[in-house]
Amino acid sequence: MIGQVQHISAEERYAQGYEQRYGKEGFMMLIPAPQNLVTGKPNQSAIATVNIKNYD
Repeated sequence: MIGQVQHISAEERYAQGYEQRYGKEGFMMLIPAPQNLVTGKPNQSAIATVNIKNYD
């Protein structure tokens, strides 16, 4: 995945809550490349979904 999001639109069912937005059927989440603290080099970025365990 290369680039930046300029604009986004979503169906109304995605407008509230977590499950529709962030579950397996939801949007992608970009996990930034974590830096290797020994060498200072970045690792790979990742694309993920969220599995919500608890709500507070």
